[in-house]
Amino acid sequence: MDKSIDDIINETMEKKRKNIGEQSPETQHDSKKTTLENTSDYLISDIYEEKDNFKTKDDNIYTADNAAENRPEEHVTISQDVFDSIISSREKPETKKINSKGAADEFLADNYSEEDEDLASLGIAGKEGKKVTDYKSKEYKKDSPKDFDKAYYDKYDKLKKLDAPPERPQSKSKNRLKKNGKKRWSAKKKIIVIVIIILLILLLLAGAAVALIFNYISKINIVKNPDTSIVSSISDDDKANKPDSPQKDIDELNEKIKNNMENKSEPIMYDENVMNILVIGTDSRGSDRGRSDSMILVSLNKNTKKIVMTSFLRDIYLHIPQVDEYTRLNHAYAYGGAELLMDTIEQNFRIKIDKYVMVNFSSFVDVVDSVGGVDINVTEDEVQYVNSYLSEINMLRGDPAGSDKISSAGLYTLNGKQALAYSRIRYVGTDFGRTERQRTVMSKVLNKAKDLNLFEINDLLDVLLPKLTTNLTEGEIFSLVLDVFEYLDFDTVSQAIPQNSDFSYLTIRGMSVLGINFDSSIAYLKRTIYDK
Repeated sequence: MDKSIDDIINETMEKKRKNIGEQSPETQHDSKKTTLENTSDYLISDIYEEKDNFKTKDDNIYTADNAAENRPEEHVTISQDVFDSIISSREKPETKKINSKGAADEFLADNYSEEDEDLASLGIAGKEGKKVTDYKSKEYKKDSPKDFDKAYYDKYDKLKKLDAPPERPQSKSKNRLKKNGKKRWSAKKKIIVIVIIILLILLLLAGAAVALIFNYISKINIVKNPDTSIVSSISDDDKANKPDSPQKDIDELNEKIKNNMENKSEPIMYDENVMNILVIGTDSRGSDRGRSDSMILVSLNKNTKKIVMTSFLRDIYLHIPQVDEYTRLNHAYAYGGAELLMDTIEQNFRIKIDKYVMVNFSSFVDVVDSVGGVDINVTEDEVQYVNSYLSEINMLRGDPAGSDKISSAGLYTLNGKQALAYSRIRYVGTDFGRTERQRTVMSKVLNKAKDLNLFEINDLLDVLLPKLTTNLTEGEIFSLVLDVFEYLDFDTVSQAIPQNSDFSYLTIRGMSVLGINFDSSIAYLKRTIYDK
């Protein structure tokens, strides 16, 4: 049986009265009023089911008197637009469109229960054409149903936030955008980038420095397979024109040397912070090894911040191991080269020799010339010997016999040949004076090298390095180069073995030798080199 619009309205109002009857007395009055105000909403919710039997009183307005409440003055009206919107949206749910394409409007239009019919209706068109998206406007708040569930507004707000594009989270650095839209770097990021750039530059410079250092190292003659062969005999050395010392004195000296070599109670001195490099100056010519004319132990002590240069006089009489002979110290090099010389000093003086550097005296000339000469005060006694040695040096180098000779005593800036002749004098002050002159020239060369510019240092190294022979490895040389500026600040100490009053002159087998006290010499080295 078809229902008229009056029947639908009456049924709707009956539902409301039942709901009111179930409420408490204090809320019934307000509920009745609310029921009347929301009749249009309930009417809208029921129209869909009865749309085929629904009849209008005129062309545009659907009206229902509230006869059930016997209050004809109160009625509810629905506009034609509202009715058309409801009918069209419910007839084609698969194509219905809401005013907003966001998740919030879809929530209000699609996700409602039977009790939320009034909210769903408002979600589509709203009372008197008001849109849900307008719910914050003053007009909507004024005209909207008073019993509208506020919880749905909260849901609507949350869903609206989901509809909006996600905000990009700001980093801790609080990056800002420049006018052109590009991101501006934070101060922290700028510092990091600058540090990275500086490190890269330093690495490039360090790489270039390492390459340069190894380029210099490649010019040195590094001995990887040392010649340890021992010759059976050597040529005669210069002999003294006087008879040998009493045999008793010679035997007594030999016994002291033997006891010293067999004394195992005194360990070989060693410290990991002390590096002992034996600098050997030879007078070799051609294929002949020659003698070790100069032996200076350079001790680099990081504990005491000192460089101790100790000259071992070549005429020291001692025992040469492997050869098993008592003779001069400089004969050790002639018998077995640098390796045997190192072993001889270690065994006789109980001191660890780590490495050696060997240079021929002929190259000594070029080194002194590279630093511009050395200032030396030549005495009257030294003048004639300087000129005498100059004649031999000029002959060996192919220079005129009388070139570079000096005429009188005085302060001179000696060139390479003159400095070499000065360093070889042994007849003024004996061998002590000679070794002292060698150390003096070496110290002055080192001091002048400190004041050279980079180009001058480069020239010096180009001259010196190819004439050096060493058993230092490339890594050890590189380590020494890295520490060179530290070593330049060390104090330099010059000394000699034996001490001035701790020896005696003897003549043995025609050789002028020095008989020394090994016990006191060992104690002296331990004190001065190791500070013990």
